[in-house]
Amino acid sequence: MAAQALRRIGAEPAPAAVADTTLTVLLSGRTATLPDTALSYAEGRYLQAVSPVR
Repeated sequence: MAAQALRRIGAEPAPAAVADTTLTVLLSGRTATLPDTALSYAEGRYLQAVSPVR
């Protein structure tokens, strides 16, 4: 979904950009923790294990 949104606004890839290793969860426009429902999926558990969630 993010890639599609970036294409729609005409954003160009930036391979030289500094990688950020944090994950910001937004729920209804506010920062939140990763919801328990996300943790029921392997991908959600992976995100929690490899990236600090803020």
